[in-house]
Amino acid sequence: MLEGFFNMLEDVEWECESVSLPSPNDIPQYYHARIHVKHLHNRPAKAYSKYFKDDEDGSYLLLPGIVQENGKIYKTWKEELVKSAGVTAYMSEYAMHPLQRELRIKKAGIQASVQALGHTGYRCFLESPEASSMQAAANSGAVPTMEFRGVVVENGTVLRQWRLDPMGDIDEAEEGAENT
Repeated sequence: MLEGFFNMLEDVEWECESVSLPSPNDIPQYYHARIHVKHLHNRPAKAYSKYFKDDEDGSYLLLPGIVQENGKIYKTWKEELVKSAGVTAYMSEYAMHPLQRELRIKKAGIQASVQALGHTGYRCFLESPEASSMQAAANSGAVPTMEFRGVVVENGTVLRQWRLDPMGDIDEAEEGAENT
């Protein structure tokens, strides 16, 4: 098709000129984008509802945020991205959790993330380029433990606080601190 287009232009006189590209330093390193992400689902069997069926053929319906195209199943979600001065921030929203948002901030290979429900943040993580503590625990064979720390009420919502010890060594560290 492209070759046919240029064949139509055989009789047209035109001059080819070189155009210099801008220097990479002149290209803005900051921007704002709204993105609709579509990612191939790695476990397609988990993409279907366990409870709701299609009235016409009786097959199970796809979960919210899941689409099927050309026989392949994809997860979809929306992201708002802001990049400035070496820092990239992502705000993700998922159809499966319409009231929940996830904020991720990346700089120099380090990522901080928090999930938000209304005005409350939870599941806060800080990850470095090295293996995260959960990955390190899995690789070392450590047995992770979880300890109930108490109950707090924030804006009328009861929150249960837990401490996760992925390496199973918090008690040992606390004992060592008491002896010093």
